[in-house]
Amino acid sequence: MKVLEPEDKSFRLLNWALKYNDGTYRYYGAIQMNSDGPLKLIPLRDDRDSMEEGDMDSLITGPDHWQGAVYYVMIPNKYKGKTYYTLLGWDGFNYASDKKVVEVLTFDETGKPQFGAPIFDINGKTKSRVIFYYAGNTDMMLNYVAEHNIITFDNLVPPNPASKGVLYNYVPDGTYDYLEWKNGMWHYKEDLFHNFKKPIKDADK
Repeated sequence: MKVLEPEDKSFRLLNWALKYNDGTYRYYGAIQMNSDGPLKLIPLRDDRDSMEEGDMDSLITGPDHWQGAVYYVMIPNKYKGKTYYTLLGWDGFNYASDKKVVEVLTFDETGKPQFGAPIFDINGKTKSRVIFYYAGNTDMMLNYVAEHNIITFDNLVPPNPASKGVLYNYVPDGTYDYLEWKNGMWHYKEDLFHNFKKPIKDADK
C-alpha cells in the first residue's frame, strides 16, 4: 500500500493494487480527510472498464469513476488560490504492456475530490492528464525533481519501424524529456539535458 500526504496534512491518499491471473490489475484507494470529528473516508472506485482508452487523457472524473493506478509521488502546486496535487503513478495495464501516468487531484468548493484537470500543455494541445504506454518487458522512468519543480521521464520510441504508432510496444531510447510547471500548467519539453540549463541531480532515478 502507498500512502501519500501533503505537507499541510489536510488529507491522506491511500492506494494499492491486486493482480489477477491473466496479468491485469484492479486498483483500490481512498482519501482520508483530516478531521477533528468522525472519520471522513472517501473511497475510490476503479472504473477503467467503462472508459474508452482514447479518451482517458481528457476525462475529468470523481471518486466513483477513478482511473486506477498506484501513485508513488505527490506534487502540490498552487495557482490563483487553487491547489493542484499532481500524482505520478504506475498501472500494470495488461500482460504485455504497462502505463505510467501523470494525474492531477483537486478538490471542489464542497471538498469533493476530482481527478484530471486541463493543466497539461503537450505540444500545443491541452490535456487533463498524461499517460505513457510502454512494453511490459522494459521499465520507464517517471520522476520528480523537487529542486526545479520539474517532472522527468524517459523518451519512448518504437523498437522497430513496424511498431511505429503501436504505443504498447514502445521502449526508452536513453534520452529524457520533462514537464515544467509555469503559470498554472505543466508544459512538455524535449531533451532534458540539452534544453534545461540548470544543474540537475538524480534526474534519471
